[in-house]
Amino acid sequence: MFRPDEAGPIGTGSGADTNHDGLGDTVSLADPTRVLLLVDTDADELADELVSLAPHGVLTTIPLTPDLDPLAQMCTEPPPDLP
Repeated sequence: MFRPDEAGPIGTGSGADTNHDGLGDTVSLADPTRVLLLVDTDADELADELVSLAPHGVLTTIPLTPDLDPLAQMCTEPPPDLP
């Protein structure tokens, strides 16, 4: 799994330009069980959210803030109970 420098912001400039503003805003992460995307929502080429699409359509959006490490959280959370 892609793991950025733990002390620094996560850049999206080399990612896909999904909103057609000319700037990279979405970077996919390697994960065997879900789709993980880092998304820049304010055009500064730094990731603002982590989006996770897990099996059975479970979608989770986690804001990236200085006091939260969502990548570590996603790796240690138990999977949700699914019907």
